[in-house]
Amino acid sequence: MYPISPCLWFDHNAEEAVAFYLSVFPQGRRLGTSHYSDGAPAPAGSVMTITFEINGSRFIALNGGPYFTFSPAISLVIHCDDQAQIDYYWERLCDGGRPEQCGWLKDRFGVSWQLVPVQLMQLLEEGEKDPDRTNDRSPYANAKTGFGGAALGLSRLIAIATTTATATIRPDLSPPRPFSPQSRLVVLVY
Repeated sequence: MYPISPCLWFDHNAEEAVAFYLSVFPQGRRLGTSHYSDGAPAPAGSVMTITFEINGSRFIALNGGPYFTFSPAISLVIHCDDQAQIDYYWERLCDGGRPEQCGWLKDRFGVSWQLVPVQLMQLLEEGEKDPDRTNDRSPYANAKTGFGGAALGLSRLIAIATTTATATIRPDLSPPRPFSPQSRLVVLVY
């Protein structure tokens, strides 16, 4: 069985979108192109689909006409190793797009993206598995109950790795460093 490949439906600008995504993801590559034939709902010879790959995932871009648009009901998640990756993708994907809530953004084509620190889901899952981690004395106290509510009204995630379990959230924290399995994660949202 082949892996699942999302098909992204564009009105008429699939080529422009693929060029944009390949500029954002340097390891990306264009794999193939198909064209409409005579009698199709678009001019014969015009691009119908482009198959491309970014970060090891295969996508299909379709010039399907103005019948459907993207919605945040489905989003593409980028798991980021550090703050530099979050900032890199945020700046490039927001170019011509707009920030959304809770680390999400919508690019210039209307596709929704989530930029997620790799340790965030682990942190949230640990908080749900261990009821003691939801008390006020735990460094994970707000992982389950406080983060989601706070993040919903805000946009870009700022992830700060710290080696202390009692990290506090302060605006004067030193610059983030790459995350490691020994680090704890503090997430700020603005």
